[in-house]
Amino acid sequence: ADAVDELARLDLQRCWGEPRGSLSRCALRALSSARRRAVLRTWLRDHVRMPSYRRLSELERQICTARHDAAPRIAIGTVRIELHGDSVLLFASPPPLLASGEAHTWDPHGGALQLPHGRLSAQQRVGCGLRCDSPITVRMRCGGERCRPDGRARSQTVKRLLQAYRVPAWQRHGLPLLYRGLELVAVADLWVCDGHAASAGELGWEMQWQHANQPWQAEPP
Repeated sequence: ADAVDELARLDLQRCWGEPRGSLSRCALRALSSARRRAVLRTWLRDHVRMPSYRRLSELERQICTARHDAAPRIAIGTVRIELHGDSVLLFASPPPLLASGEAHTWDPHGGALQLPHGRLSAQQRVGCGLRCDSPITVRMRCGGERCRPDGRARSQTVKRLLQAYRVPAWQRHGLPLLYRGLELVAVADLWVCDGHAASAGELGWEMQWQHANQPWQAEPP
């Protein structure tokens, strides 16, 4: 048992991926099925009650067979595992999101906006960010929203833009959308929509979005 445990820890060290604390799917695929399951058990044991053999085998199958452009989520106990490209990411249970119809009026002059699932803040900068105008309304994605990021030739749906900018699936979940009236003016801290960016010499708000649900990043000694 000690030898098996030692081999699993050594294999885990070889399977660390990016971001820190994730596993590399390519490195896992290079192992035998038994060693893959041993690595997954070692990776999970400090965070969740150990899953059944059947559940662990299903996780192993998804890691090995899911397409790199897919982003499946696998719930195990109180945690969830998400695949993004080569990365296997571990998350705690997500915090609640705003309801799709819920909105918050926000004036960045008054400080950061604390939401149930993250924190939106802004810093004034000259010549960059969202032009300083009237207060902002913050909403969640409902689906079908369109915008044209500053500098792009045409508008697209936010969903397509997130794919084009290669935003990881876990970062897309719960992104706040910034409106003035009924017009979408910015998407979190990713981009400002055309016609709403601060020009040279003009004050703008540079946004920062911090999602409360980040992937586990600690590594064992």
